[in-house]
Amino acid sequence: MPAPKKSVKSTKSTKEVLKRSQTLKKKKRVGKFIIFFILAIFLIVGLGYLLYLPSLSVQAVTVQGNNILDSENIIDQVNQNLEGEYWYLFPRRSVFIYPKKIILDDLQEKFPRLSETEIGLGEWDSLIVNVVERSSDVIWCKDNESPRDVLGQIIIEDKDPDTAELASEETKVSNESEQNCFFADDGGFVFAPAPYFSNSVFVELSGFLSERPIGTTPLAEKSYSIITHFAKNLAKIFSKTTNDKYRVIKVRIIDKSNYEVVVVDTSRTATPEWKIFFNNTYSAEELTSNLYTVLNSEPFKKEMLTNKGDLASIDLRYGKKVFYRFK
Repeated sequence: MPAPKKSVKSTKSTKEVLKRSQTLKKKKRVGKFIIFFILAIFLIVGLGYLLYLPSLSVQAVTVQGNNILDSENIIDQVNQNLEGEYWYLFPRRSVFIYPKKIILDDLQEKFPRLSETEIGLGEWDSLIVNVVERSSDVIWCKDNESPRDVLGQIIIEDKDPDTAELASEETKVSNESEQNCFFADDGGFVFAPAPYFSNSVFVELSGFLSERPIGTTPLAEKSYSIITHFAKNLAKIFSKTTNDKYRVIKVRIIDKSNYEVVVVDTSRTATPEWKIFFNNTYSAEELTSNLYTVLNSEPFKKEMLTNKGDLASIDLRYGKKVFYRFK
């Protein structure tokens, strides 16, 4: 018996029902999307409005821990970072979304004197910036000769480090390239202009600086540490062996590995200079020990008498084999 044939009309009716069902589902999806989109806009606008409320915005910035840097300069920099909006919607000044990392990075870049910076909320609508300033007992000058007549320099007699730091900030120059001397911290980081101090407590380094050295570390930390520690030890050595007859004028950096100390004989009217050559092969302790041994040895003392103390140089670049010569 043959199978019954499906009617054409029934097939068309089924297709139309399915099509209407799919169209209805599509309209529902579009409707839900529109509703969700409108709600999202209201939520974003409402959130933006709330974040602009004065009670939820940073109204004040305070600075703690600074002694040399002007608080107003730091506050101005922070306020610059708080200006404007994210995506033209949310205020950067909001206590919830203020750009903390950007503020910290910009403060470190704008103020190299800062070694540490922290920022956080104080009162609900205020930011507190806690800073630690770099200190130094090292002055690093560009030229080989002491900058006694350089534009923008100040020559100050026998100042202590705290007074010297303050004086350096009061030294105003129009261009960093015109500045000749700079403060460097205990890691060799050059962070601020410095006046020149004659007969000061500072260790003076000379040479090996770029045209604009602030914010740079010209020497490796190991080499810098050897130089500065050895320079500081020299005063103790001269006190023990020569009754403070000699005084260190500066340490000249010849290149990354080789250096020379310029020493003056204070017992003479003409104050003649002589030099100590050394490098970064040996530690400051080894250099100190080797130099002390030579200055305290009887053969050296006899030759000093024979040559009337006209010392020209002492070479410490070869370990315990120390060479010296007279003028």
